[in-house]
Amino acid sequence: GWQRAAKCGKERAALSAALEVFADADAEDDTVTSSPPEEKRADDFACPVVQRGALPAWWSTEADAALLRGSLRHGFSPWSAELLDAQFEKIRVDATLRFAELECAPPEPEEKKKEEEKADEDSSKDSEKVCMPGRETLKRRLLKL
Repeated sequence: GWQRAAKCGKERAALSAALEVFADADAEDDTVTSSPPEEKRADDFACPVVQRGALPAWWSTEADAALLRGSLRHGFSPWSAELLDAQFEKIRVDATLRFAELECAPPEPEEKKKEEEKADEDSSKDSEKVCMPGRETLKRRLLKL
């Protein structure tokens, strides 16, 4: 019960602090200083490893870290579908995150996914297009991280 919730809260606070340190280190890289810069890189951040779930093939630990950074930067409101959609859209288009580098397309509606599963003719076309997972998938992923 409450002990597990307290432990999870402490872990998320530590993760948030770690992400902010790396974000601050990245921001400091752009400024000119007289002393040598400290070697704090986002690559050194150890993102929690959780079960893969229903994620696309291109998803990796870098995408998990970008999702965490984006949720800290743009918010995470799992109780409101409208707010959550807006927050995930901001995460998707944020130029400092991996999703903008990959030029992720917005999530496809469920009806279109079902039609594509039935048609399943252009498998090479699907591999070229990088599409962001849907709201529920990202929500579950963030709650696991």
